[in-house]
Amino acid sequence: MKKIILIFPLLFFICAAIAQNSSSKEDSTYICPPCDNSCDQEVYSEPGICSQCNMALVKRELPKTIAFYLQDGVEVLDFAGPLEVFSYAGYEVYTVSKNRQPIKSQGVLTITPDYSIDDAPQADILAFFGGNASSAYEDENIINWIRQQQGVQYYFSVCTGAFILAQAGILDGKIATTFHDALPDLEAAYPAIDVRKNVRFVDNGNIITTAGISAGIDGALHLVAKLKGFEAAKRTAYYMEYDNWEVGNGLILSDDDPYPKQISYKKLQEYEGEYEYINNSSLLIFASELDTTLYALIDGAKYPLNYMDTNKFTDIQGKPVIFQRDKKSKVKSYKTEGKTFAFLNDDFDRSIVYPRKELYGIPDSYAYQVPKDLNDGLSVGNLETTFDNSQPIIEMVKETIMGHYPDVHSILIHKNDKLVLEEYFYGYDKNTPHQLRSATKPFIGGVLGIAIDKGFIKSEDDRLLPYFNSRYQEIANMDDRKKDITIENFLRYRHGMDCENNNPESEGYELKMMQSEDWVKHTLDLPMVKEPGQTSSYCTGCPLTLGSLVEITTEKNIEDFAEKNLFEPLGISNYDWTFEPNQKSINMFSQMYITPRDLIKLAKLYKDGGKWKGNQIISEEWVNKTFDTEEGDYGYGWEHKYFIIDGKRYNSYLATGNGGQKINIWPELDMITVFTGGNYNSYALYGKSTPPNEMIPKYILKALE
Repeated sequence: MKKIILIFPLLFFICAAIAQNSSSKEDSTYICPPCDNSCDQEVYSEPGICSQCNMALVKRELPKTIAFYLQDGVEVLDFAGPLEVFSYAGYEVYTVSKNRQPIKSQGVLTITPDYSIDDAPQADILAFFGGNASSAYEDENIINWIRQQQGVQYYFSVCTGAFILAQAGILDGKIATTFHDALPDLEAAYPAIDVRKNVRFVDNGNIITTAGISAGIDGALHLVAKLKGFEAAKRTAYYMEYDNWEVGNGLILSDDDPYPKQISYKKLQEYEGEYEYINNSSLLIFASELDTTLYALIDGAKYPLNYMDTNKFTDIQGKPVIFQRDKKSKVKSYKTEGKTFAFLNDDFDRSIVYPRKELYGIPDSYAYQVPKDLNDGLSVGNLETTFDNSQPIIEMVKETIMGHYPDVHSILIHKNDKLVLEEYFYGYDKNTPHQLRSATKPFIGGVLGIAIDKGFIKSEDDRLLPYFNSRYQEIANMDDRKKDITIENFLRYRHGMDCENNNPESEGYELKMMQSEDWVKHTLDLPMVKEPGQTSSYCTGCPLTLGSLVEITTEKNIEDFAEKNLFEPLGISNYDWTFEPNQKSINMFSQMYITPRDLIKLAKLYKDGGKWKGNQIISEEWVNKTFDTEEGDYGYGWEHKYFIIDGKRYNSYLATGNGGQKINIWPELDMITVFTGGNYNSYALYGKSTPPNEMIPKYILKALE
């Protein structure tokens, strides 16, 4: 089979972070997604397919103003959850009461409304909440105000807020719900309403009523999904760290159900195969039986395609992906953004689909085996004699085999100076170098330490900028604070610059850096926002700059310097690394590809004070400084990560990368754990963290008790 090549910047499956606002919808009008054709300017009154490019039409952006009516005694949790949902989703939320006098929520929280019913601006969405709701629905002034709102497009209620809508006649002839204890009262008082029990929310199209508290959050996320798309709602749940969203668990009566329709696994298999892609490359599309989802596989990363209708899917940006068939109804190509890509073949290794195909559905057939002794410098041992209770770890492997922790590619445990667990999944094995993503960065710090040990750099206390004088004639936003930045400030991410990796408003935002021609220059040009050395702010530009510093001072490519002084002494040869912090590296991000066993070696080097087989590779002083960090902060590239279980604290030092790359060193436990995985952009796509964050405390640390 041909190698699947990643051309990342142009992928229609590109990182969800780039597409946070790209799949929004709009009221009453439909447009063709941008495809660089004249139809980009066309506007339609109904959904359908563009007559020129055959792309599925999408709705434009819906209105963004939401008025929360709050009465005295309103239940704080009823409105606080939806408030957070709508705020994170980008809507303008304001509060309204009968007058502007402060109100008490449950007699505790004092709230000063933004408006009264006499001066409130027109809202696109009106929301009502439980807690002394009778003070609102028994007040004719309030009910008349609701009836007079002519421009409202959506009504939303939580708990007994439904009584307010009912009194205004909004729910007449509709199906609705409310807090379970109030259901009989709503049904008795308003016979024109079909009151439903045992549902979390009811969606009548432009009216959504919900049960209490958490159902209100679910209903609000549902409304966001209707207005901005399912992916936007998932991102909102992620930002809120709301892990309990029961997606679509309500009575949806409207035609604009925002959730993907159902399709059988057998039907999805019709789309499987290798397809043409841009620049003479190709990508693989395959169906997963585990979650009945179609995926595009690109450089080991899976990107879901959401099923919309026969032959119609959307990518993670919400852009249509339309499959085309020949006269015999066999899939012959797919079309996206006005371009057509042909089907090539259906010959691919199905081991990528299952964690362990031979054990899928029968995890109890798994039998633990001691890792093989490969004479690679790692001693091996028995898990069952190393841990007092190895059963949780065995259970973890079985759960992974069942697909309960999807896209975990490897799990390795090294304890008491022996490799005691080595498991691979989804077609990966001990000989497969795995991409590290940002887990590369701490090892750049180690290479820098070697350069200092060998005298190429005097000290990490040196000021950073003078080393770049020969490369850059001028650095922007220069001031005394920037002049004082030291190498150590960059090692600990205490740079003082406007650089927050995941903040789109930051000048150092990673995607802004990647769009620049020279990523190091972009980083050094960033404006200062505080004194260096004060607080840490994770910034990709820092390790890239330090890698360039190694090249400047050693007059060698960092890859060559690392090969001679780090990798060769450890017997590491099966790896790949191209360090180019500029546009040439936009496909590979200057990341390392290393086998999991070799990651154990690198971590062991740190755990053992910089020694490997009696040879001092990195100075012990450097390693000690690496682990000398404040709680939860960064040392020399490594992050202090700890877990507290049943009151006991477990400390580790972590190298972590997107997708679930986790290398943890546990000095107090004489243990190293390594996970590799393919859960790229997990929060953005699925609204949850990568599996190792759950698996480590739930299984591995439990086995130590």
